Amino acid sequence: MIGEAIKIIRVFNGMTQKEMADELQMSDSYLSQIESGKRTPTLETISSVSKTLRIPVSSLMFFAEQLGSDRGAEDRERRLAFGRRLIEFLSKVERTAG
Repeated sequence: MIGEAIKIIRVFNGMTQKEMADELQMSDSYLSQIESGKRTPTLETISSVSKTLRIPVSSLMFFAEQLGSDRGAEDRERRLAFGRRLIEFLSKVERTAG
């Protein structure tokens, strides 16, 4: 579910796959494979993604874990709503700290 988390946060930040891939110095097809779950990112890639998205690795992993606990469609909607609230909160924290 790390790929799904990366995609959600990337989209939330208004980045295209191409923009993020360029920033990460990787092909957009490789990023697409990560986001679709066809490839598992290395720890180095996760670290680079977290820096690019300006979110701590621990928050990225926590968000991915929350997306990964699959208990049906209703639960998935709750997890996605939670993820959106978490991203909004982290954005507020970043603005306050910045």
